[in-house]
Amino acid sequence: VRGVWRREFAKHASVPFSVLVLDGGTTARKSREVHEHLTLCRVRAERAVVVVNYESAWREELLKEFLAWDWDFVVCDESARIKGHDAKQSKAAAEIGRKAGMRIALSGTPLANSPMDAFAQLRFLDPGVFGTSYYRFRNRYAISGPFGTDHIVGFRNQEELAQKLALVTLQVGSDVLDLPPETHQDIEFD
Repeated sequence: VRGVWRREFAKHASVPFSVLVLDGGTTARKSREVHEHLTLCRVRAERAVVVVNYESAWREELLKEFLAWDWDFVVCDESARIKGHDAKQSKAAAEIGRKAGMRIALSGTPLANSPMDAFAQLRFLDPGVFGTSYYRFRNRYAISGPFGTDHIVGFRNQEELAQKLALVTLQVGSDVLDLPPETHQDIEFD
């Protein structure tokens, strides 16, 4: 899917962008490519885009390169991928996000499993909404069970949570999106 971004920028951007898609190879190679791409774009006064998957972005060498630059804009596509508050890719996204003037998170299912999924995505998007302490967030919005604080048996303050999410989210439905009609096809195979 990463390769689609080059075509989409060419098709939809109102100004030209130099798009680097990091696809395959070692983290060291990707880190060099990012450095060379961004340096060249700076020299040429070109707008630069770097497309990378979550699995690579948190790797130490590449993350260090990303953090060496100030970003105008960082987009987390399918942001539910960073919902784990203690996952390396989630923490890396939050760090990279702090280096950006603007951030956007895109997801069709931001709270796929639980309201607790909101914390890490908002830590990237706007840490001012819920803060940076997952434990404070969990204690405010979850009810812990008898097996410890990570055993969540219910939720509380959900209206407040929804109000805070509404401050930074835009929800669109199929009436806004230009999607083809839904189709179903059964295929038999061995």
